[in-house]
Amino acid sequence: MPVDGFSLGLANAPIFVDNALDPHGNQVVPVTYVCCNFRSSLTPEGQAVTVQMALVDTGSSDCELREDFLRQLGALPVVARGAVYETVAGRQIF
Repeated sequence: MPVDGFSLGLANAPIFVDNALDPHGNQVVPVTYVCCNFRSSLTPEGQAVTVQMALVDTGSSDCELREDFLRQLGALPVVARGAVYETVAGRQIF
């Protein structure tokens, strides 16, 4: 299914991490990871990038993919110009 210029494919069943503890012994928010493939919607038969443990954010309408993976996908459609995104680390990406 195309999402923001990508074609996502789930390669394996989700991995659920529940009741995890941080280094100080405090419980952290449960998270879900999946193995998924990314492809450019401009070249759906082209190069695919597989992310073995992609973090699922059910409240997000976009996904974040490392620059080296994006370069492997080749041409991507422009979805929005001038959009500002904030990463989970609080950094702003333009």
